[in-house]
Amino acid sequence: MLPDLFKSKDNFIKVYDDYLLNLSKKEISFNDLGILILLSAQATFNKNLYKKTFTRINSIYKKLSKEIINIPDNLKNDDYFVTLKILEIGWENIEKVAFKKLNALWDAQYNQLRTFKPRRNAVEKISSIYKKFDKNAFNFNKPFLRQERFKKCKCNGMDVSLFYNKFPFVPYHTLLVPEQEKNHPQFLRRRFHYYACDLIKSAEGFAIGYNSIGAYASVNHLHFQLFIEKEKMPVCNPVWKHNGGKKEYPAKCFVFESKWASWKFISELHTQNIPYNILYTKEKIYIFPVNFQKMHKNTIFPLGFAWIEFSGSFINVAKRDFDKLTERQILREFRMNKFTKKLTLK
Repeated sequence: MLPDLFKSKDNFIKVYDDYLLNLSKKEISFNDLGILILLSAQATFNKNLYKKTFTRINSIYKKLSKEIINIPDNLKNDDYFVTLKILEIGWENIEKVAFKKLNALWDAQYNQLRTFKPRRNAVEKISSIYKKFDKNAFNFNKPFLRQERFKKCKCNGMDVSLFYNKFPFVPYHTLLVPEQEKNHPQFLRRRFHYYACDLIKSAEGFAIGYNSIGAYASVNHLHFQLFIEKEKMPVCNPVWKHNGGKKEYPAKCFVFESKWASWKFISELHTQNIPYNILYTKEKIYIFPVNFQKMHKNTIFPLGFAWIEFSGSFINVAKRDFDKLTERQILREFRMNKFTKKLTLK
């Protein structure tokens, strides 16, 4: 059974926004830098939240600018260094996320704060899609993340935890963690794949992204990237052959309408140790087999090529690249990330 927040987009938005507004009223100390960064990145992505929280966030940064020199060494973590970057630039100078369409086919955004995100597994050299869960590595059970979890509930028969994506790039970006305390690694099992398929079909107006290990998953603790589907992702455009159109999509994309057929394909990828990205929508499941992650020297998308990019939406970290972005550049990036392994299907 769906909990109330999934029964409508409005319900979800209210829970999501109310929790953020309550966090913004909290007294922020050195121990809460993660909350400050979360509020900052969410505000730059959501113009209504920005209007409501700008003054409060600005006052916190001004206070911290005088005190951060005294922060003890044991608190100099990822959040500390991100805070230093924001203080160096000045909160009032941090740019809000900008969006545009390209040739009515592609989505692009300039997302300055996302460039500050710690990369973790996303920059590792990886040769296996399975990695054992490590309680000592970054995971969603860390005590400092508790305040970033805005809901824990039973949803469609499964215990799930809902965390904010600290550096969002899609509307109401949420990390859905199934059975959080059971410490499942980021390796898709059939029941979790079925769960994602069923949730998207029963909760109107949502979609889900998924990155396997080796395909730019940054956290090895099972999670899906849930978001509100304000408009369809470019890969869903009916012009593409995989949707019945005439135009060839520039990436290897396998499209399924059933959870059973899609799971059979995912099982084959597991057997052949092939990483992959997934976009789950109400109508279809889009699966992208990929090469093991590799940072390309000449890319204009240095955050990696994951489910969002393979779905046709791109994140620029430099304003000049965003302003001058062309379809030719996008197609070049697809070629740089072209799947090269021979896929044997039974």
